[in-house]
Amino acid sequence: MYKQLKTYVVIGASVAMLLGACSTSDDDTKGQVVSSESEKPAIHVMMNDKEVKAETASYELNLKNKNQENEGSPVDELGKEIKAETVEPGSLIQVYFDKKSGFNHAFIREWKNQVATDVKTDDYRFQAPEEEGEHTYEVLSYFDNGNVQYVFKINVQKNK
Repeated sequence: MYKQLKTYVVIGASVAMLLGACSTSDDDTKGQVVSSESEKPAIHVMMNDKEVKAETASYELNLKNKNQENEGSPVDELGKEIKAETVEPGSLIQVYFDKKSGFNHAFIREWKNQVATDVKTDDYRFQAPEEEGEHTYEVLSYFDNGNVQYVFKINVQKNK
């Protein structure tokens, strides 16, 4: 009888540990839909119905109770490496994030000669400058579980 009770206790404890290890709480990711590759919220930069690729400069996130950090290249250095998307002066640029990303707010800045200037937006929409040439933008985005710094670049050219 004692041996049989001991077996049940061992089996019960093993099942409890297994269930505890396999269970996850919805609070771990705070409803975040994240990329399996990077586990960072997805950013979308749209210009005239065309999506522009934005690179991650740095991030600090708390995912599943683990802190993840990456200090990438400074914005102006990363901007040199990014391929610029061509756009006409005054074109509409819109930045948004997936609905379930836990997005709170963002700041958009243009970088020129290692100096950042705030970009005035209307619901994260703004117009490309009239000045021709390459323009590098930084998006400082804040989420429920941390923050991510993205960079994208455009090349303003008049359609001749």
